[in-house]
Amino acid sequence: MGKLKGDQLVKELRQGLEFARKGARFRELGSLSSLTSLQSLSRAKKEFPDYGTVDLGRRVKRLLWEGIDGLRPSSREDLNDDRWRIYLLLRDHVQRGKEWQQVAEVLRISQTTFGDLKRRAGEALAASILDREERMFEPIKSNLGPPPFEGPFVERHNWNDEEQTPIITPGYSMNDSLAEIVIAQVGGTQDHFLGRPRRDRENRFGV
Repeated sequence: MGKLKGDQLVKELRQGLEFARKGARFRELGSLSSLTSLQSLSRAKKEFPDYGTVDLGRRVKRLLWEGIDGLRPSSREDLNDDRWRIYLLLRDHVQRGKEWQQVAEVLRISQTTFGDLKRRAGEALAASILDREERMFEPIKSNLGPPPFEGPFVERHNWNDEEQTPIITPGYSMNDSLAEIVIAQVGGTQDHFLGRPRRDRENRFGV
């Protein structure tokens, strides 16, 4: 199914390139269903319900022109590089409207080679447009990190499995708070632990 859709897109894209090359044939361009059903154009139809066929045709032409510009290689121009040949063919033959003989002469290729290169250019442009659409409308992935660190879990009491009675650190009772027990073991005061200014108070632990 995906291949059928791709084949139909390439077929209509080639038609679209001919329409665009021959001037302002926006009505014909806006009637190419495979192109106007692309996400970017479908969204435009939803955002502007009064869009007519001619308006869509203008968007299709802009889509084709942007696709061609996106095929320009970043390397230095090289007529032996097929990427450059494809881009120059589309630029000169489609965007600039030059006849195939002129383009073939610049690229130093025969009529047969020109026909084959033109076919591959349509496929490359279709693939480029589909890739651009996919990247443009790719679902946004969540960047949420791990949950915030809440500190280690500290048990209030140790329980002896056999006797089922609490084991309390010697010198403390069940009534002593966890903060007081911890602070007394590691040093400091409960006031420090709770972030309050230190003040003189009775040492309930007898130290």
